[in-house]
Amino acid sequence: MFCRYHSHHSYQYIDGNWGFLVIKNNPREVWGQAYDEERLLAVNDWTHRSARELVEEYVTRGVAGGGFPSENSTLINARGTFNCSLKERNQICSQKLQGPSIVKVTQGKRYRFRILNSSAQNIYNVSIDNHRMQVIETDGVDTEKSSKFDILYIIPGQRYSVVVIMDQPPGNYWIRAVSDPPEIAGPPGMAILTVEPNEHGFDDLKKVRKRMFPIFDAYIPFLPQNGRKPGKNTEIFFSERS
Repeated sequence: MFCRYHSHHSYQYIDGNWGFLVIKNNPREVWGQAYDEERLLAVNDWTHRSARELVEEYVTRGVAGGGFPSENSTLINARGTFNCSLKERNQICSQKLQGPSIVKVTQGKRYRFRILNSSAQNIYNVSIDNHRMQVIETDGVDTEKSSKFDILYIIPGQRYSVVVIMDQPPGNYWIRAVSDPPEIAGPPGMAILTVEPNEHGFDDLKKVRKRMFPIFDAYIPFLPQNGRKPGKNTEIFFSERS
């Protein structure tokens, strides 16, 4: 299981005073054999002003004045992007220091992604291009394994564990965190899932997985591939609490 530690004093968690707390080797864990490795994935909104400034502005203008101020960026594992031409005069901004987080995995393995939404206000739709997910844990409680789906709907403070099978060719794929609804928030968060060739080679992988892609034909692009756009057959996971 895992949870989020965070400050309860004032607005400190909005300014970044939070993190993961993962409990390992839990003897009561139900899904210990359902995955080979695990990765952490944190999503949150981020502004260039302090939380105190944002709350004071919100209190002053009220809901009728447009609600809580929008974020400047969406971060995935503490990294995001921002157009420096939009910065305020007294701010320091460098495009060279920006860029997406990179999550490295190995083709053919099963990964448990512990996903946390630690934003101040934003709901996110989280997805991994060309990969599907199955929920095995919600807010620290093991659940029955869900059916496979494309997009995880996650509200602030919520935590999910999902299993993702790396059954796609080696390469780079976008991890996306899109605000819901997108029109009232800032730009989406983007990270890169890098699927690396299995060190044992493709012949050994066929023994583990019946359907696999030959690594010797795979082209690993510098930039992530464009995944299929959500359409009529896209499945979104909502918990009953939502």
